[in-house]
Amino acid sequence: MFSHKWHHQPPEDDDVGTAFRDVLFGVLSIFLISVTLLLIIPHRLSTGEVSNRANLQVMIEWDANRDIDIDLWGRAPDGSFVGYSTPSSESMDLMRDDLGFLSDPSKANFEVIFSRGIQEGWWEFTVHYYANRSGDHHPVVVQIYVFWKEDVSRRGASKKIIIPDVTLSKVGDEVTAVRLRFDKDGRLIEWNQQPTTIRGGGRSL
Repeated sequence: MFSHKWHHQPPEDDDVGTAFRDVLFGVLSIFLISVTLLLIIPHRLSTGEVSNRANLQVMIEWDANRDIDIDLWGRAPDGSFVGYSTPSSESMDLMRDDLGFLSDPSKANFEVIFSRGIQEGWWEFTVHYYANRSGDHHPVVVQIYVFWKEDVSRRGASKKIIIPDVTLSKVGDEVTAVRLRFDKDGRLIEWNQQPTTIRGGGRSL
């Protein structure tokens, strides 16, 4: 919809225009993410202990040069879950559903989930190999990033932990990205990558 060929411009101007559009898309993406974060106001849920001042972010990333659709799923301690078919719940939101190259001008493959406060208990996240349009059948390595703040009202960088990469061998695979246990004050107690399933609400520990 945004593409248009300017026949009266020389080729070098086309390159300048393309570069400008890429920069513009980048700036707009950062702006939209910033606005979204401001709109995610933590609130008290009906069950469980919740730290309204804490927020959790889990992001996955995979090879940007392969046309592959990987889905991030998340489940909160209250049992509510999010994924591409259920992007929002009382506890969290899937902020980006990446379809690979399809309708994606960003040239990056990633998905991210943000929490609405942090409930006490186990937060679970899995990755699901949804589709492969790249023409190859090599395993897909998925990087996992976890950030959280115990008190979003205070300045300072978010805390983060290094999570080992996970590998998806074939379409249909679902593996645990990370399981995180928080206390009622939003403090991380422990984490692991024990097997679990979330897609469609399933559970198997």
